[in-house]
Amino acid sequence: MRQPPFVVCKFAVWVVLVFMMTPLTVYADAHNQFVRGTKAFRSDDYQQAARHYEQARREGMDTAALHYNLGVSYYKLREYEKAERSFKHTLNYPDMSALGYYNLGLISLKQNKPEQARTRFHNALNASRDDKVTRLARAQLNALQPGARKPARRSSSPTKSARNWTGYASLGGGYDDNVSNTATNRNSAIDDTLIEFFGLVNGTLTGTRTDGISLNASIYALEYSDFDTNDFNQATLMLRKNKKFGKWRTYAGGFTKYSTLNSDSYQSEYGAEIAGRRKLTKNTSVRLRYRFHYIKSLKSSFNYLEGFRNDFRVDHITRMGKNKLKLRYLLELDDRDDLPTESYSPTRNTVRAVLSRDFTRHWNAGIDIAYRNADYPRVGNFRRTDDRVRTQAFVKRKIAKKWEIQGKYRFTSTNSTDPTRSADSNRVMLSVSRVFN
Repeated sequence: MRQPPFVVCKFAVWVVLVFMMTPLTVYADAHNQFVRGTKAFRSDDYQQAARHYEQARREGMDTAALHYNLGVSYYKLREYEKAERSFKHTLNYPDMSALGYYNLGLISLKQNKPEQARTRFHNALNASRDDKVTRLARAQLNALQPGARKPARRSSSPTKSARNWTGYASLGGGYDDNVSNTATNRNSAIDDTLIEFFGLVNGTLTGTRTDGISLNASIYALEYSDFDTNDFNQATLMLRKNKKFGKWRTYAGGFTKYSTLNSDSYQSEYGAEIAGRRKLTKNTSVRLRYRFHYIKSLKSSFNYLEGFRNDFRVDHITRMGKNKLKLRYLLELDDRDDLPTESYSPTRNTVRAVLSRDFTRHWNAGIDIAYRNADYPRVGNFRRTDDRVRTQAFVKRKIAKKWEIQGKYRFTSTNSTDPTRSADSNRVMLSVSRVFN
């Protein structure tokens, strides 16, 4: 069921004025956080808005305005459990209770709880002193009747809370002083400039994001100025079923990939994936993912790369005020056709840490460090082992409501029992990206 927009605009000035009645000498810091949150909210930056509102709450603010705006921010972010907790606080304020019940009803619909939604819309109707809230609540109750039609919309354009499709696109350019060959994974000792593009679109086909079927599609392109034989393009399509089990948000699905190398068909890939994530505490969460790949070569010269891969990944994420720390472990098990003289079937173990910080509303920076060990089966009397350390530093700057620029420096050092694979490389990139939602 498509949902009507949150009733925000009519109450925007009212909620700000309610807070302004609170003595600023008592809540000066909280007030500043609230103002910054409201500014971010008006720019559709709901992630930042929620952070500032949460900080205002921690610093002692407890008003209808804060709880309502925080609830709307989490709703826009599709974090419905957090939105529900915030809207429940508004029920303690008689002038806001009807609006709170109505928005709680919308959350119940998002969570596929029609009976709970019906109760909440009835509560909104009983508490309402506003004609608009009354009209909206009645429309929802009518729509919940068996065989009822969906509430009519005033506009053919869906609101942000009702949109099912989102997207992301990034375009960047840079320089690499030792380009790595895509097929052989050997450093070429060639330096070159490059252009990189990534585009992603995902949306819900049926149901909701937490209990429904969704489709993800992406395109990646890497083009070099002179080293054309390493130009790489890949398209990915994935269909998955999303389901919530208790505190776990999970999905299972299948995917297919098609890639080209130097404009020639390179590989096709088919696989399955299952993943889940849940919050451990207020500021920590964990994500698990298993993926199976079947890789088929589309060019006979690369038949040795055909085969299977299994990988298992664990992420632990911690938020500490303006800081975010992500820890990752990745296990990869490859079984390829290989060459008589060389194996391409490693067991890889990777540990990675990414620490980032929001310095201001617009600036974010961080460091990304990863260590990977790759152990290959013995071929004759030789056994190959690679140890790779990769360090990246990045700076991001929001330049408009949904636009961002990023500068990144990457240093990679590989030590191998095969001397031809031991090398260092440096890469610098500057990119611009946009979110579509």
